[in-house]
Amino acid sequence: MKTLKLLFLSLLLPLLIMSCEDIIDSDENINIILDDDSTNYVIDFGQIISGENKSKVIEDFIKNETDVGIHINSAAVKGENALLFQIDLSDYIGEVVSPGQQFAFIGTASPTSLGLKTATFTINIDGEDQEYTLKCEGVENSDPVLDFEKDIYFIPGSGNVDMVEIVSVQINKLGTLNFPAESIVTIDKNGWVAGAIKTTEEYEKTLLNIFIAKIDGDFKAEYYDQIDLTAYKIVTHDIHNGRLFLGGSDGNKAIAYTVDLNKKPFDLVPMNIPTTVECWGIDDFMFYDEKVVLVDNIVIPKYLIFYDEDLNLTGTHKLEIAGVYQQIEKAFAGDEKILLHSTSSGYGSNVGIITTLDKSTNVQEIDTVMSHEYEIEPGSQYYSNPLVDVCFYKDRAFYLRMDNNILEWDYKDLNSIELKTNIPINKYMKSIVMVNDNVVILRNDTDYQLLTYTK
Repeated sequence: MKTLKLLFLSLLLPLLIMSCEDIIDSDENINIILDDDSTNYVIDFGQIISGENKSKVIEDFIKNETDVGIHINSAAVKGENALLFQIDLSDYIGEVVSPGQQFAFIGTASPTSLGLKTATFTINIDGEDQEYTLKCEGVENSDPVLDFEKDIYFIPGSGNVDMVEIVSVQINKLGTLNFPAESIVTIDKNGWVAGAIKTTEEYEKTLLNIFIAKIDGDFKAEYYDQIDLTAYKIVTHDIHNGRLFLGGSDGNKAIAYTVDLNKKPFDLVPMNIPTTVECWGIDDFMFYDEKVVLVDNIVIPKYLIFYDEDLNLTGTHKLEIAGVYQQIEKAFAGDEKILLHSTSSGYGSNVGIITTLDKSTNVQEIDTVMSHEYEIEPGSQYYSNPLVDVCFYKDRAFYLRMDNNILEWDYKDLNSIELKTNIPINKYMKSIVMVNDNVVILRNDTDYQLLTYTK
């Protein structure tokens, strides 16, 4: 017993003056304290989010201040919650701790449910057992969890692309993508990111390259790989559940490919586009209710082509679109409606058109549902002051006009209103990065602008 008293002397003397509530617990290490029972030592890991773990350095656990060597015979964690704690002293079992030698070790606690968790850690030195109570508390995660797909936005910076979130009415930078600044960037819920580079040709904006990365929980994006698309006539891309989707037109034939990002080398796998419908080109994708939807464009008739999550073809829907040269530029699955934005010269002058469909209708019934078209503005006004870009939010469409004003179109009102922003919109803004209930971000080639708005 003399050896044990000397062994733990360096721990006991400074701690005896503490109350049972005195816990020394920092982000990097913890110390041993006494509880109400002076013979019981407590190693407290504190509060830990249930399902996560916390590792701590336990300082000066053994410090031999005697004149002789001491032996560590065994160490074990026991009790109902023993599996929730990990203390590994295997490197020291059977070893001799020389006079003056000391060491620390790392302990880990991993609560799998809420509430207090305890276990007993016993170490035997020279035939004498010393027991410690291991303690932690599983708690709920009170921090909001970012949804990669819904809460992260991309703003081109100087040679890179910034990942940001919106906190209140402020931009909070989370990290940086090592992609060219002109990349068109999309992301899925698993953190896969794809950025595309387009050709500089005026009338045929095909994609040249796709850059791939994956974001981790700390918003570090490791460069992964790229795909050369120069041999394909791809005009659009999207990313969903670890798959890259590519769409375009080869002459008068629609083409679409998928790439499984979890398998290398990357392989472009053609999608099954039915020959029974006259599809000319794929210009966008939608993902909702375990559906994958291809949006056919260029000349009438136009179609929505439906697949399940395993990419099995499940049906098609012929769109009731009047304009011969009406081009669907963006598609969006909102809370209740499918919204298709298109421009057309088939009405006598270029106009912006919203086509709405009932999102709740299943594929088998969707052919019986008439889609509805609404002009965003009268054709003459659109011709002199065209729409520059569109962004969807919930069941609303937001349009940036050439005169640096923003229109909001809501299917419930079936009309457009001009929004009031807190500051004037900068000139030459080219696109809408994001919009929510009170904030909109615009960008051009070199700058971006955050504005708040009211109706």
